[in-house]
Amino acid sequence: MHTIANLRSLTSRVMPPLLVAALFFTLYQFLPDHIRPSDAVWAPHVVASVMYDGDLYLDEYQSWMSESGYFAIQTLDGHLLSFFPVAGPLLTVPSMVVLDAFMPALRDTTLQTYLIEHSPNDPVVYRLHLYNASLIMAVSAAIMYLIGRTYLRMPYALLLAAASVAEAPRPRDDHLLAAAHHLLVAGRPLDGLLDAWDPVRTVRPGASCSAGWR
Repeated sequence: MHTIANLRSLTSRVMPPLLVAALFFTLYQFLPDHIRPSDAVWAPHVVASVMYDGDLYLDEYQSWMSESGYFAIQTLDGHLLSFFPVAGPLLTVPSMVVLDAFMPALRDTTLQTYLIEHSPNDPVVYRLHLYNASLIMAVSAAIMYLIGRTYLRMPYALLLAAASVAEAPRPRDDHLLAAAHHLLVAGRPLDGLLDAWDPVRTVRPGASCSAGWR
């Protein structure tokens, strides 16, 4: 009996965040406009270099970089590096390792070889961007939901998760995030809340926006 009760308790704690993650992963798959590969065009290449070479150098992709005018590329000690931070790409290494294991069966090649032979604008490369970005945002939503459930009822925790990873049209997206953050801190109703915010810089998983309490 205790085992069954413990299993049910574990299921009740684990299933909601998993469902939240699955929901947002699916939404991002069907709303690809949220993905901007131009901002992190070399993210899959960074991951492949880490996996195959154990470094962050992108020298093997120089031919594609020259075609793009070395967009988003910087040099260090004679090596080519992504201009953008690598924390995001590094988060996707585990999922890319799994994907790479299936690449020989799917494409008769490896991840790194495919990226060397195909343009960053290749549809498969774009799908890699979409898959990785969706996965990161889904996990972020689940984490924010769990944080919210520590203090809030389920509807408000879902609002917190949605506001933290959604990219609503500016300039109103700051109000959505501000409302959710206030719910997290104070658990107060939304009535009259949106008029009480002054702009300060806040960074969230999906983007940056202005939100602050006055």
